[in-house]
Amino acid sequence: MPTLPHPVPTYIPGLNSFDDALDRLADGSHGIRPADIERVEATWGFADGHHSSAGFVLSLDGGRRVYLSYVCEEEEPGMPVRMAVETLIVGQDYPAFDTPYEPLGGWSHETAPFDALLASARR
Repeated sequence: MPTLPHPVPTYIPGLNSFDDALDRLADGSHGIRPADIERVEATWGFADGHHSSAGFVLSLDGGRRVYLSYVCEEEEPGMPVRMAVETLIVGQDYPAFDTPYEPLGGWSHETAPFDALLASARR
């Protein structure tokens, strides 16, 4: 079997959603801009061909923390996106979900690719 000269890209749940979210945050309409985000703490993402959803725990400047939710309905005309930003209180690691089965796919703390996108958006 031949060896590839470089690593084969792998799918990272939520990465494309985060990239789109950063573009949508640029206008400040959600109360934060990419420049306000210091780092990504945790992520989750899910896509099934009909919709994609993802969430991001973000550390902001000044010590604030928020949860950014992202949902794209891929089967609806225009592929509408819904985003919301929720402030996390001191001591709250993650947002509350309706069921113990959420978030879909569970939390990931492998955030280097997300932080790389963030660094690019902040330039």
